[in-house]
This record gives sequence, C-alpha cells and structure tokens, in this order.
Amino acid sequence: MKRKNSWIGLLYILPSFLGIALFYLYPFITSLKYSFTKGVFDDTFVAFDNYIRVLNSEAFQLALKNTVKFYIITFPLIMIISLFFAVLVSQYLKGNTLFKKIFVLPLVIPTASLVLFIGILFGDGGILGNMLNSETNYIDSPYAFAILILLFLFKYTGYNVILYISGICEIDPRFYEEARICGASKFQEFRYITEPLLRPTSFLVFIFTMINSFHIYREAYYIGGEYPHESIYMIQHYLRNNYSSLSYQRLSAASVILFLGIMAVLLAIYLIHRRREKNK
Repeated sequence: MKRKNSWIGLLYILPSFLGIALFYLYPFITSLKYSFTKGVFDDTFVAFDNYIRVLNSEAFQLALKNTVKFYIITFPLIMIISLFFAVLVSQYLKGNTLFKKIFVLPLVIPTASLVLFIGILFGDGGILGNMLNSETNYIDSPYAFAILILLFLFKYTGYNVILYISGICEIDPRFYEEARICGASKFQEFRYITEPLLRPTSFLVFIFTMINSFHIYREAYYIGGEYPHESIYMIQHYLRNNYSSLSYQRLSAASVILFLGIMAVLLAIYLIHRRREKNK
C-alpha cells in the first residue's frame, strides 16, 4: 500500500519534473555545450576560448562592474529600509491595512507608466531640469544609475516590507512583554529579539531581492534602450545584445559565468546564515 501511494505521489510531481527538465535543464546543458564550441553551426571544441573572450571584453567588464555595483548599493539599502518600515508598521500601525496596501501598490503600477513618469521628471526638458534651470538630460548622464536605484527601491521595497511583517507576526509577543518588564528599551528589543528571530525571513528577503533585481533590466531597457548610458549598462544588456547579434557562443559563456556567480553568492549567504543559526 505504501509503495502504491509513493508511485501515485511520483505521478503527481512528474509533470513538474518534466517541465524543469524541458525548459530549464535542457537549455542550460545546451548553453554549456555552446560555450565550449566555435559556434552554433560549428561544433569544433575550443575549450575556454569563449570564456576568455567574454572576460576580456570591455562591454562585459562594464556590464559586470555596473551590475555588481548595483547589487552592493541596493541590497543593503532595500533590506534596511524594508525592515525599518516593517517594524514601524508592526509596532505603531498594527491593524491598519491601508499602509500595507500602499506598500504593495508599486508592484501593480505598469513599468511603462513608471518609465514614462521618469522620462517626464528626469528626461530632456523634464520637470527637474526646468526647476534647476538646467538642460541636462539626467537619463543620459551618470545620474541614470541613481535614478535606476530609486526606481528599484520604489518598486520592490513594499514587497519586502510585507515579507518582513509576516515574519514579525510569527514572533511570540510574550518575548517583548518579558523584555519590557526587565526594562529593555526599544532598541534592545529589536537587537535581541526582533533581529535574531527575523534572520530566516531576512534570508528569504535576500533571495527574493536577488530574483527581483533581474527585473530591473526591463526598466533600464525602457529608459535607455539597447545601448543606454554606460552607467546603467547591465549584464542583461550584454546578454541581449549578443543574442541579437547571434553570438550564441559568447552569450552561452556569459550566461554560465553569471550562473556560477549567482550560485557562489547564494552558497556564501546560505553558509553564513547556517553558521549564525548554529551559534544561537
């Protein structure tokens, strides 16, 4: 009977496994194969030549620098801001669903509408330029990077706030009551209760932030097109431009490098999180 139930369970999850194998595993293996060949229609094995060309490419180096810089700045910012608002809402605006709806609102605003507003505000002859009596097109200048960061924070901070609020709701209120009886301050409550118990949620928020960060290419593309200002030329631009030029061997090599980089970051974060959990 148990064996029969296990077979039934396998049949239920078989479509998911087939979908992963067909749409994720097979394309990845194909890309890995292309990355070691001379071209799509030439299966000549060239070892790591494509990887060396990609790593030596000025376009890839620029895209990698901008992408890493974007992550280093936005990840700490969005997590700190999200946690701040989540604690604020949970402690002082508990039960007020209006603020939760406001935080989710940026997610349902169409990207095209946001980019149109950005163009009106920061573009050539935009509102900001008129206010400052400047003819600078901020979208086509080094300021474009800061604009992209603000756009990312605006769109995804609310999503992370909701995740943090759900984690805070799981914390037993008796911990805070006992801390207040012992004379703990609000900062001490946060440091010794909220922050340690929210570490699993913070790890989840980090993962979702990384996933959402790949969507920012859409905004960068709408703002500057295929070849935007160099400050917002991201890895996805490099991948798309190689796809458009049918340079599948470079595209595949860059994709594998990006995959390995993401896996390395996730593994490092997971090991740090696991070590901190063991040291509790």
